[in-house]
Amino acid sequence: MQATIDPAHARRRLVTLTDAGREALHTAGKPLYDEFRAKLVAAAIPYDHYLDDSLRLAELLLEST
Repeated sequence: MQATIDPAHARRRLVTLTDAGREALHTAGKPLYDEFRAKLVAAAIPYDHYLDDSLRLAELLLEST
């Protein structure tokens, strides 16, 4: 993990994962991701629609800050 000062607000820190951190998160989160995706499929919720909606929500949240 790396933290840098947010250029828009000096008291904030922007945190990013290193390559090793991304790999660890992916490895640790894979079983949860697989189970979550299976639950969406079982509930007849298309994963692609869920993903698109989630990305759009994230964009809207970023715009509002």
